[in-house]
Amino acid sequence: MKATIERKPVIALKAIKHSAFASEETHCYQATIYVDGKRFATVRNSGFGGGDEVHPLSGNYDDVRDLEKRIKETYDRKPSKYFADGFQPTLESICCDLVNDHLRERDLRRRLKIRSYTVETADGHRAVFVYKCKPTPPNLQALLMRPCVHHVLNLMPIKDALALVKEINDEEEARA
Repeated sequence: MKATIERKPVIALKAIKHSAFASEETHCYQATIYVDGKRFATVRNSGFGGGDEVHPLSGNYDDVRDLEKRIKETYDRKPSKYFADGFQPTLESICCDLVNDHLRERDLRRRLKIRSYTVETADGHRAVFVYKCKPTPPNLQALLMRPCVHHVLNLMPIKDALALVKEINDEEEARA
């Protein structure tokens, strides 16, 4: 008898609606969960500290339990300062991470329209710097000419800029 190896499910959220003013203990949001590119369920949280409500499109909650099982079998534990052996991702924690990513991307897009952002070396470490100048092509080109500037975030694809900012933030946390 041949053992089947479960493939790690690719989970995405679409049609995310987030309400910052109603978010008290957790994110107040609703979204559609896609698993492996197919609509799977709707998810919502009222923002008062309770768990997410997941409603599978099939109406069969065994599908949610099966997905949770696949996640447990295929997702690696994440390092945690609270748990010595790490944290086991769940559908709820994955959805929370995806909402956080969505909010970070939305925030960075807004900021990049207003100000110019660079990555420079300060005190021997990389850091993100904000310039009050508008992100016009001449201003961004002038920033690129500065010898201390490694990257101009406004000129990068948004996913690359987000990854770089996250990497720098992680480095700063590790030094703290």
